[in-house]
Amino acid sequence: MNSREIVKPTGNIEIHPLVDNEGYFPPGTEWRVDSGYTFHFTEGGNLTVRNPAGEQVWESATECRGATELVMEPTGDLAIYSNVHGERLWHSDTSGHPGAFVAFQQDGNLVVYDRHAQPIWASGTHGK
Repeated sequence: MNSREIVKPTGNIEIHPLVDNEGYFPPGTEWRVDSGYTFHFTEGGNLTVRNPAGEQVWESATECRGATELVMEPTGDLAIYSNVHGERLWHSDTSGHPGAFVAFQQDGNLVVYDRHAQPIWASGTHGK
């Protein structure tokens, strides 16, 4: 998958692409943090955040659009692509930040951080 998955002492899960490679994941990949939040790239190609009660609090709105991979690009963009001409269906618009990584956080927020661990995009789902 060309990435490192790191579980921090805080319980947050970080995905770091390896140098000059993309960190990519197929539909059906799921991450769950100890607080009960679930971050799921569904079989239908939708990236979702669910709270501990199981309620969906955020989505990429890419369900049933042919998504084939969730990618943390070496440029710093988190993106969802389809296999149809490599079409980008959704992205965090954080390109231009090499060394960026994505974090699935205990507080329910999905965050892209730059290489200095400064947030550059977030799902806004903290505590929802």
